Amino acid sequence: MIQNPYIRLMRFDKPVGTLLLLFPTLMALLMATDGIPDIKSAVIFTLGVIITRAAGCILNDIADRKIDNQVERTKNRPLANKEISVFSALILFSFLAVFGLVLLYFLPVKTYVWAGLCIILMVIYPLSKRFFAIPQLFLGLAFSMPIPMVYANYGVNPFTDLNALLLFFANVAWTIAYDTQYAIADMDDDLKSGKIYTSAITFGKKVNFIVFSFNFVYLALLTILGFLNSFSYLFYVGLGINLLWFIYHYFAVDRFVGETGFKAFMQNIQIGWITLWALALGLIGMQAHKYQENLNLSQPIVSQPETQVVTNPEDLQNNQ
Repeated sequence: MIQNPYIRLMRFDKPVGTLLLLFPTLMALLMATDGIPDIKSAVIFTLGVIITRAAGCILNDIADRKIDNQVERTKNRPLANKEISVFSALILFSFLAVFGLVLLYFLPVKTYVWAGLCIILMVIYPLSKRFFAIPQLFLGLAFSMPIPMVYANYGVNPFTDLNALLLFFANVAWTIAYDTQYAIADMDDDLKSGKIYTSAITFGKKVNFIVFSFNFVYLALLTILGFLNSFSYLFYVGLGINLLWFIYHYFAVDRFVGETGFKAFMQNIQIGWITLWALALGLIGMQAHKYQENLNLSQPIVSQPETQVVTNPEDLQNNQ
């Protein structure tokens, strides 16, 4: 276990959440550029994901510090056990916010509104656990906000681009699903506290079915994305593998055994990698399809000389 409380506060010792936020960002970068994003944008958005996730963890822990100290899994978080004061956490958050603004400076103005919405959702999410039955919805929206930001960065209106919309809503569904599994790990303590709502509590005995349904929506929207863009069959192979993962989770997760939910949550890292690589391979297939179409269009049409078919012997004699 890493001893530095500030590293733990920003979750730099637990990169799972960062990866889960990075996957949709990289997918959007690939889709918005037909598989060839520029290095500048890739670096800015990757750093932005790292900073945003760290800042979001600080806000979450500030809001939940009096609840976290009652939950077995979170009682040793730096704010919950008072290793760090709230004031110190806010100072660190301020530094991260400034760094984030510096990164935003290098992006087009059209991305600013999406960055602002992301910040608002980061604030709302931890607070929504007190009054909203499915706070994971706000997390899903927050974790999907890099997608319209990426498209806006390339001058595309994410409201009117079907690819952007499909990616966005697919990721919202997936985030709700895996964070519900994450919430199963703490469900007993959350119920005892009586101060917090989670989707795991709200869904009750139907939690596995509802999680599978959200995951199915995720796969269905990505399937439509692949069909509309003429992705290669390798994309659908990846989605098929993930379907097997989701079926396994449906039967393996026991809502009364928190460890099963946490294990399923962690396995979403593999699911994210599979989807990302499947998308990359699908885009290669799309480019090959476009290349073949352009090649066919560029080939000149060679006209054949006309040949006269003589069916009447008298016509043949006249021609001679």
